[in-house]
Amino acid sequence: MGFLGFLRKEKKPEVVETPSEEASKVGISEIQEWFEKSFKDDIDKSKSQGRDLYQDVMNSFLDVRDAFRVLESARFNGRERIHAAANMIKNSFVKKTYPMIANIERISKEVNISYSGLDSFRTDASKTLKDLKSTTPKQAVLISRYFKKQSEPIVVKMKETGEKIDALKKWLDEDVILRLADDVKNKMKEQLSDVEQLKSLEKRKEEIKKEIKSLKDKKQERESGFLEILKGKEWEEFNTMGKELKNVKNEILKIEYELTNELSPMKRPLKKLEHLLKKQDILFNHKGFLRGFLQDPFESVKTKNGEDSLRRFLFTMNKMVHDRKIDLKEKEREKLDSLLEKMARDIPEMKRKYKELMDTKEHMEKTLEELSNIVKDKKELENEIEGYSKDISEMENEAKSIVREQEKLKERVEKERKDLEKLILKDTGREVEIVG
Repeated sequence: MGFLGFLRKEKKPEVVETPSEEASKVGISEIQEWFEKSFKDDIDKSKSQGRDLYQDVMNSFLDVRDAFRVLESARFNGRERIHAAANMIKNSFVKKTYPMIANIERISKEVNISYSGLDSFRTDASKTLKDLKSTTPKQAVLISRYFKKQSEPIVVKMKETGEKIDALKKWLDEDVILRLADDVKNKMKEQLSDVEQLKSLEKRKEEIKKEIKSLKDKKQERESGFLEILKGKEWEEFNTMGKELKNVKNEILKIEYELTNELSPMKRPLKKLEHLLKKQDILFNHKGFLRGFLQDPFESVKTKNGEDSLRRFLFTMNKMVHDRKIDLKEKEREKLDSLLEKMARDIPEMKRKYKELMDTKEHMEKTLEELSNIVKDKKELENEIEGYSKDISEMENEAKSIVREQEKLKERVEKERKDLEKLILKDTGREVEIVG
C-alpha cells in the first residue's frame, strides 16, 4: 500500500467508552503502566503508523541524497570560464548537502517512537529540508541552466519530502493516543516529583520540630540559670551596692562643688598677691602653695597637708595685709576673713567627710570588681537566651513556610490528578481515579 493510499484508507483508532465499566482506581506510580496496558493495542497501532510515516520521511531524504549524487557525478564539458565556474559551484552546492542528510540520518536512528520523539524528529526534518533548499541566486541560475536534467529530480524529491513531513505533522496533530501516552508519562513524573517533594518537606518539618524542642529546652535551662542569678545574694549585693556607690559618688561631687565654691572667691585676691610678689622682693614662704592653689584650689587643699598649708598661708597673707605689705580692697579683705573663719569651722569637717566617702567609694568599687563575674555570667546568659529566641523564631517561620508550601503542592497535586483523569476520560472514554 502506497503512502497516499495509506492516508486515504486508514482511520485513526477510535476508543469506544464502555458505560457499564466502573472507574478504575490506579496509584500514581502505576498510572503509566496501567495506561500502556489498558490501551496497548491502540498505542501499538499508533506507533506503527507513526513509524511508517517517519520512515517515509527518511526514505524520501535518502531519495534526495541519491538525486544529489547524480548531480554530483554530472559535469559540463565546456571550455569557457563560465562552464568551469558552473562545475565548481555545483560541486560546492552538492557537498554542503551531504552533512545535512547524514545528520538527519543520525537523528532518525535515535528517534523514540512517541509523540514527543516523532514531533521533535518532524521539527529537525523541516529544518534540514529548509537548509537543503537554501541556495544563492548565482547557484540557482548556474545549476538550473547547465545541470537542468540532473537538478529537476532534486526539486521533485524535495517537494515529495516536504509533503511527507506535512503528512507526519497532520497525523501528529490528529493523533490522540500517543499524545495522551506522553501526557500520562510526563504528568506521572511531575506527580511523583511533587509527592517526593511533599515527603521531603514533611521530613524537614519533623526535623525542625525536633530542633525547636531542643532549642526550647536549652533556652529554658539558661532562663533557669538566669533566674537563679537574679534571686541570689551576690546579685542582690551587687545591685544594692551599685545603687549605693552611685549615691556616694554624688555626695563626693557635692562636697567637691561646695569646697570649690568656698575656695574660688580667693583666687582673684591671690592673683593680685602673686603679681605683687613678682614685682617686689617680698619674703614669702608659700609661693609653691600659691601656684598650686591658683591652678586648682580644690586639689591643693584636699591633699594630706593641704588644709594646714592653706591655713598658714592665709594667716601669713592676713598679716601682710595688716602690715600693709599687700593692699586689698575692703571686699577682698572680707573674703579673706570669711575663709579664715571657715577654715576653723567648716572646711575640716568637709575634708573629713570627703575622705570618708572616698574610702567608702574605693571599698565599694573593689567589692563590685570582685562581684563582676556575676555580671559577666548574667550577660552571657542573656546573650544565649536571646540567641536561642532568635533561632526558635527563625525555625518557626521556616516551619510555617513549609506548611504553606505543602498546601500549595497538595492543591497542585490534586488539580493535576483531576486534570489527568479528565484528559483520559475525554480522549479514551475510560474513567479512572488516580490515588496515592
